[in-house]
Amino acid sequence: MTDLLIDGRLRAGGSGTFSTINPATEEPLGPAADGDAADMDAAIGAARRAFDGGDWARDVALRVHCLRQLRPR
Repeated sequence: MTDLLIDGRLRAGGSGTFSTINPATEEPLGPAADGDAADMDAAIGAARRAFDGGDWARDVALRVHCLRQLRPR
């Protein structure tokens, strides 16, 4: 995929694309979106709006449930 997913929408990276390389084999994997400062600002803004306006900010039980899923087993 050569687009960024920001605020629920796919968009081209402001700096185009770059090639990704498998570090184990040094074989090319394919292109990836290359974001710029505007992409970063948009992503941070979307994350802030989602946090402040969503269940995550208001529902402590939901946060506990989600975070417990990340603990080692």
